[in-house]
Amino acid sequence: MKQAVVFLIFVGAVFALMLTYTARMEKGSADILTGILKADKVVMLNVGAEFCPRCSAMQPILEELRREYENQVYFPYIDIREHNDKARQLGVRTTPTQIFYDHTGSERYRHEGFMEKEEVKDILQELLARY
Repeated sequence: MKQAVVFLIFVGAVFALMLTYTARMEKGSADILTGILKADKVVMLNVGAEFCPRCSAMQPILEELRREYENQVYFPYIDIREHNDKARQLGVRTTPTQIFYDHTGSERYRHEGFMEKEEVKDILQELLARY
């Protein structure tokens, strides 16, 4: 009897932790998507994963671009492990995926795979010229 009570307490605790974790992840991904719509600037959403070599290879490029376009472009990141629901909702099929939005929050370009810095800059410059 005592073992059954301990087991039920353990299962309840695990369930509570899972609910808390899921709610926190959903809120985080919702904040990212809300931020895109409210950014009132060009957005380059990068969807990737920590375990993805191409995603890791893009990180230095994205850091340079963040500094270069600091006040002009919003660069959010969604990790598919943490925000799988939002990645699926966005139609992401592979990592990395870059989704470019104009200042109104409308998707304008999408690219799957590694992107060279100059390719990203060309798209950003085109979107900024429209703004």
